[in-house]
Amino acid sequence: MAHFIFFGRFTDVSAGKAIALPEGVTNTQEVADWLCIALDGFKSEWQRPGARMAVNKELVIESAPVSVDDDDEIAFMSALSGG
Repeated sequence: MAHFIFFGRFTDVSAGKAIALPEGVTNTQEVADWLCIALDGFKSEWQRPGARMAVNKELVIESAPVSVDDDDEIAFMSALSGG
């Protein structure tokens, strides 16, 4: 089972749920699309400027989707702010 980690505002929408990567979801775009449907409030957080995804501790910054599978750690973080 893929391991999901949520940081910042994403923790509010994940509510500490254990989430299994569904069959047929094989890349980062499909993960984001699926979570936009599966978790209430995820879509609005994902669409905020600065929202990021990381797979196995590497930020996904490419325009092409990155492959994922059940052994991966997938993290979502909201934009960071400093003061």
